[in-house]
Amino acid sequence: MKTLKLLTAAGLLAMSSASYAESGDYINLQLGISDVDGFSNGLAVIGTFGRPVPRVHENFSIEGEFTATILDPDRPGIDVSYFTMGAYGVYSYPLDQYATLRGRAGMVYSDSDYSGTGSSGSHDGFEPSVGFGATYNLNKQMDLIAEYTIIESDISHLSAGIQYRF
Repeated sequence: MKTLKLLTAAGLLAMSSASYAESGDYINLQLGISDVDGFSNGLAVIGTFGRPVPRVHENFSIEGEFTATILDPDRPGIDVSYFTMGAYGVYSYPLDQYATLRGRAGMVYSDSDYSGTGSSGSHDGFEPSVGFGATYNLNKQMDLIAEYTIIESDISHLSAGIQYRF
């Protein structure tokens, strides 16, 4: 049920972001392999809204991102789930007319819950986050995107999806 609520919130955020979009803004929708230290991999959904900031640099943008696990990482007797909300500064380096490398750094609020046989708990707080990736241009408005993001010291994800530019 919690996952359904989080996915609904992410969808509403993406739709409302699209209504405020300006030329050059973009949204990313990705699926990621969620890697939590000491647990088997899970699956996360990632939604991002980005806006270029040419006043800073022609290749700089800012992003707001929401991530939630949809298949929880686990180990025998213990499951862990998390969601994050983050803000990033992103620098993109075009290699040619199709491929672009990107690096990003920012802060995320993460909320992790774990449950197991006879115990449960949670951890939340703000953490620095970094990532790198690449995009490949398919047409004027659509790119493929792949990224690796370290959310906190023991959570990271490798993700891929699409980027739509307005």
